[in-house]
Amino acid sequence: MDALVTVAAAMHDLTKTDGERNSRAGSMYVVKPKMHGPEEVAFADQLYGRVEQILGLPQYTVKLGVMDEERRTSANLAACIGCARTDPRAK
Repeated sequence: MDALVTVAAAMHDLTKTDGERNSRAGSMYVVKPKMHGPEEVAFADQLYGRVEQILGLPQYTVKLGVMDEERRTSANLAACIGCARTDPRAK
């Protein structure tokens, strides 16, 4: 529910056309603190992908930031980053 409400609340910014958007690329950025390893990152990635579908947003609109705060995340940081899908349009 939190993911859905968070993204829905930010959608108004994507409709602005006056150059006053928060994101020049038309993306939303969600930072997830206290993640506990690659499995949880993969779950969050899947969850936000589904939220994009539900709300009719293009794939990769929501960018997921993983905070390196927990031991399991720190020890497996490369795996955690790999679990978050990468937008193939990004360079």
